[in-house]
Amino acid sequence: MHIFRLLIFLVISLPASAKVTTTLIAAGFKNPVWAEAPAGETNHLWVVEKKGVICLVHRQSGKKQEFLNITKHINIRMNEQGLLGLAFSKDYLKTGRFYVYYTNTQGDTEICRFTASGIGMLRCDANTRELLLTFKQDARNHNGGWIGFGPDNYLYIATGDGGAANDPKKRSQDLSSYLGKLLRIDVSPKTGYRIPRDNLY
Repeated sequence: MHIFRLLIFLVISLPASAKVTTTLIAAGFKNPVWAEAPAGETNHLWVVEKKGVICLVHRQSGKKQEFLNITKHINIRMNEQGLLGLAFSKDYLKTGRFYVYYTNTQGDTEICRFTASGIGMLRCDANTRELLLTFKQDARNHNGGWIGFGPDNYLYIATGDGGAANDPKKRSQDLSSYLGKLLRIDVSPKTGYRIPRDNLY
């Protein structure tokens, strides 16, 4: 199992002779796939580990603590499965709502909402899990995983084409399948989600 270090890179337009420097924030992560902080949060980073754990990292001290553990919902059989995506609602510091994308114990995709609590929304009970959307994956690779909010405040979900090679079942061209798509949903309701009226399909 690979262990990674979390670094911050500053990339701007520089002369060819200029050097880019890095700052070590924390080390010892196991298969991290994403790092992010909600809007307005400057003291911490949330680091997603594929096995099903989200770590909370203090940016100055590098101190780590477990923020969320959903390993019981995940069984990784190939290296493109696991906890793959994280997105914070724009008002996370007020509502504590955030979203994850993972492949479950059957290898299928689940999009879930969790609700954090406490000062700064720095704690999360895994029992706040609300399953919003699930769909089958054809294989154990090409399972997608990125999720994020657009400027329209809708949640975008990149699903992957479902596996094997060259999309053999042509899922990307099949409008009856979620696979090979960029989904767009409205997660503003208190529970569940809505399909925006201006979605193309």
